[in-house]
Amino acid sequence: MHVSSNRTSTGAGQVTAAGEIDLATAPHLDRAVRELLSCDEITSIEIDMAGVTFCDSSCLAVLDEALDLANRRGVRLRVTDLQSPVRRVLEIVGLLDVLTRP
Repeated sequence: MHVSSNRTSTGAGQVTAAGEIDLATAPHLDRAVRELLSCDEITSIEIDMAGVTFCDSSCLAVLDEALDLANRRGVRLRVTDLQSPVRRVLEIVGLLDVLTRP
């Protein structure tokens, strides 16, 4: 799994993830999102998951907690470019709409 993050001067942050997100790799995603959320100037975070081919409950837990933290800090968090298997998992657990709204 590969995770990278960056932020712009306008307060936007982006995390890009690729590969499989499971118990062993979910902490990498968690760390990247938390680092952005710890920046006072961040107003929005986009998690680009175009390269993610698998996600298990560990990934779901990271996304759910990230959403909760973002909401508490007034940061807009959005997941984009989901592959079908990942989209389906988010849909089944009820996170798809809340994580992908524009």
